[in-house]
Amino acid sequence: MAGCRMVGLVLAAKLVAFRIAGNEASKASSWYYKSMYACTNSDSPNAKKCPINAPSWACAGTSLYCKEEDKVSCRDMGRTVSSQKPDGFGFMCPSMMLGTSEMVAAARKDGFDGTYAVVTIDALKCGQCVEVVNDDPVNFPLAPTIRAQVFNSVADSIDVYMAGGGLGAHNGCSAVADFTPMASLYKHYPTAANKKFVRHLESLGYDRAEQQIDQVIRWGGGLRGGKTYADCIKSGNTPDRCQPPGNGCNGGGGICMQDPTETCKLAFVGKSEFVTKKAMESCIYAFNHDLHWNRKVTYSVIDCPRGLTEMTGLVPEKTDGAKKGVKVKSSTTTMEDCAEPSCSRTMHTDKTGVWKKGFNAIYTCNGAGQKYLESNDPLQFPCTSTMANRPVQPQTQNGDAGGSSNQGNRNHVINAANCATDAEN
Repeated sequence: MAGCRMVGLVLAAKLVAFRIAGNEASKASSWYYKSMYACTNSDSPNAKKCPINAPSWACAGTSLYCKEEDKVSCRDMGRTVSSQKPDGFGFMCPSMMLGTSEMVAAARKDGFDGTYAVVTIDALKCGQCVEVVNDDPVNFPLAPTIRAQVFNSVADSIDVYMAGGGLGAHNGCSAVADFTPMASLYKHYPTAANKKFVRHLESLGYDRAEQQIDQVIRWGGGLRGGKTYADCIKSGNTPDRCQPPGNGCNGGGGICMQDPTETCKLAFVGKSEFVTKKAMESCIYAFNHDLHWNRKVTYSVIDCPRGLTEMTGLVPEKTDGAKKGVKVKSSTTTMEDCAEPSCSRTMHTDKTGVWKKGFNAIYTCNGAGQKYLESNDPLQFPCTSTMANRPVQPQTQNGDAGGSSNQGNRNHVINAANCATDAEN
């Protein structure tokens, strides 16, 4: 009996340790969606890749591959995505947009009275974090200080990710004009095809909204407008007088909101309720805080806030000391392209920093806005030290294939069960 009690104590200790490690690991991003094999809207439609359910996954050293006949084009992978089956394609996570309840809560949890965001700054590397301070409190009096992590590439200034911020070249949000993504997050978006939204813009005085909106949302920086601008209009001023410097509200140079509750509701309907909710939160928050504009700012590199990296999944082990605290004059732009960002792939992040184990990529989401995590992978990572250079079969439902790391815990459970039987006897 003493031996059995000892086994029970050992088992309890191991299970506690396993649960702690498991809870931490369960938050790590999926091995597949941070690899080069996942498809997203920045990929060529004709690119052929291994789907996660390919039956022939194998390893050569640490390199993954599947048989050529199992590869699928990104166009065909995108065609399989629907609201009922949202997995299999990579999107940016809508919960990381500026002003979502999750981002607001993360800042509050860290005791920060500004706001969190993800941004693109080509002068910096994937995963670096910055503090962005408003340099124009006269025109943007409600704009808070932003602390943000670099999540993507290709931006001359500070490109802030928010709902309706502008689609750009790798649009995974919605069809617009003559372009249709391979897969998209939204049913309705602020485009000419969204007739209710167009009629709303016409009621604001944009008589040519149907001809102008696609260009604005695709290449013109997206929707504009903020509370300070709306209050100016309510005071009887014209859009030209109320629009801040460097921004246009005349239709061709930009389209500006005056009531976010009404405009945002008509502008965004996701393919899941979650996507719709996040877009509404971001759109309204950005409006109420004068952030739907291009504006002058100063940024500096900082240590990444814990709450922010818990949201993004990319956790640096250290900060670049050479750039930390150096103040840089810049400006902001806005964007939302919905495509999986470049910092979601380890082929980019492995070159730019040292990361906490398992947390070496920005989270990727599915078509419903849900994060792809290690804990919900349908297939465990095929390349391990024990499996290198050998073909691997996809894991079976009972977890026996591929050499489960839980085997030792199962043995202790069996031993404990035997002890329990002995005690009853």
